[in-house]
Amino acid sequence: MAPKEKDCSNKTSSGKAMVRTKSKSPAVSPTTLGDLPDKLLEHILVRVASPVWLARAAATCKRWRRIAANDNFPFHMDHRLPNPVAGHYHSRRRPDGRDRSSRLITFVPSSSTAALGVDARRHFSLDFLPGGRSSWDLVDSHSSILLLAATSSTRRRGHRRGLFPDLVVCEPVTRRYKLIPRMEEMKHQRCLGVFLQSYPTSSTSNRSSIMSSLRVICVVYIEYSGVSDGMGTVRACVFDPNGSNSWKPRPRSACWYMFKPSWSMAKHGIHLRGSEHARLLGHAAGAVFWAVGGDDTLLVLDKWRTEFEVLRLPGSVRASGLRAIVDGGNGDNDGKLRVVCLDEENVVRVFATWRGQHSNGEWVLQKSLRLEESTMGLAGYKAGRGGAAMVVAAATAGSVVLAPVDEMTWMFSVDLETMEIAECKEV
Repeated sequence: MAPKEKDCSNKTSSGKAMVRTKSKSPAVSPTTLGDLPDKLLEHILVRVASPVWLARAAATCKRWRRIAANDNFPFHMDHRLPNPVAGHYHSRRRPDGRDRSSRLITFVPSSSTAALGVDARRHFSLDFLPGGRSSWDLVDSHSSILLLAATSSTRRRGHRRGLFPDLVVCEPVTRRYKLIPRMEEMKHQRCLGVFLQSYPTSSTSNRSSIMSSLRVICVVYIEYSGVSDGMGTVRACVFDPNGSNSWKPRPRSACWYMFKPSWSMAKHGIHLRGSEHARLLGHAAGAVFWAVGGDDTLLVLDKWRTEFEVLRLPGSVRASGLRAIVDGGNGDNDGKLRVVCLDEENVVRVFATWRGQHSNGEWVLQKSLRLEESTMGLAGYKAGRGGAAMVVAAATAGSVVLAPVDEMTWMFSVDLETMEIAECKEV
């Protein structure tokens, strides 16, 4: 006798019709390790701390064992794969122009990300942050960690732009974040910059603790009481997720604290004529640099020691002409710096100097370029564009991106090695 087929009708055994209810669509499941392609999983497994851990990882499941047992798996330390660069976050002006103070953050994937089969929009989105990505401005980054400050639209009521901000530290690939409220004692002080600084901890090797191995440094300008001309000084406020503090008893939990200046800094002092005279130039050789107008000096923050110093500029360089300071590009941590200057005649000059144990105070002119003549062959060039006042839109160890102050849509890059110019459609 032929087997009976399953009755798929909407009737009960009594013959009554059943009302089929419309089921809700299932929620989108979160990303798991099972969603990663084999090539990306290989990059993860090859970075475990020891062969013992690799053996334990290979025993987790058949897929991991197959990847670790592959003949092409770079098991030995000297054959490890290079660190893949997933891409970069770009901070762009909003196309609608509604809020000129805030910017739109977008992720631009690298070619290696596409080769690994990674969905950049899914894995590196900032939509998990409180208020969404439009509520935050990108201010610094370190490896896979981002530091963002509250935008003008989400800033607390009565909190003016440029003062000590509310912050958030996040890791997009794991969708983790930590809100860092402002330091209440400093809420009315001008903020000259906020930065991430890494330092070793006992658990740094654990990937889940990478956010605990980063400190946040906020540099504030404190105006002297009873002194004219807005004279003041600078101080470093530090947020330590582990609650460590090198000069007073260890707090029990994460907190902000004012870093105590060294004896030398306290003796000589750092005096500025208003916060508007300090202009941020960039990061290089483990330090942050500001040009101090009027005094023709450099204000330098050593992020590792959390110490400030003031350097006198050579006679041929004015603080008003300084545009960017980047690493020298040797990759050997010798303290070499490249200083990009731009004078009133739009002549770009690149100097080489050193800091740390290799410093001798000498500034060596390496390259120079007259922009008005060099930009004539670029697409989109108009008469007078090359002679207009320029601003540095972005700077790296190898190049800078320049644009006219009044026309940021026309940008071009200058290679600091060859001084070749190329048009840029975006930073």
